[in-house]
Amino acid sequence: MGIDGRDAARLESASENRGPGCRPVCSCRSRPTLGTEEGAERPLRTLPDVDILVHGLGVFGAAPALEISDDEWRRCSEPDVLAGVRLTPARLPRMRERGWGRGLCIKSDSAVAVPAERIH
Repeated sequence: MGIDGRDAARLESASENRGPGCRPVCSCRSRPTLGTEEGAERPLRTLPDVDILVHGLGVFGAAPALEISDDEWRRCSEPDVLAGVRLTPARLPRMRERGWGRGLCIKSDSAVAVPAERIH
C-alpha cells in the first residue's frame, strides 16, 4: 500500500500502524509535482505493482474567478489531470494481467457545490 499526505508526522504514524498482512507503505509526498514526468517517477519507482490505485490529487487556491491567470489555471489543473494520466496507464496493464485491480479517481465536492473563490 502506498500513502500520501501533507503531514509528515501523520504519514509516519500511518506507516507504523498498518495492520498485519498489509504490504509496505511508502509516502509519495511529491503532491503538486505528480503532474510532471519527474514527479510521477517516484511513485512509479517505489510502488512497482499495485492492486488499487487511488488518485485524489487536488491543487487549488482562493481567487476571484475573473482574476485567475492562465498560469494559475495550469498550476491547479495540470497536476490534477496529468497525475492520473501518467499513473493509471503505468499500472493498469499489470492489473489486467492479474485479472484484478481497481483505479479510483476521487474529486472534490466542489465539482457540485463550487465555491466562488475556488472555481479553478
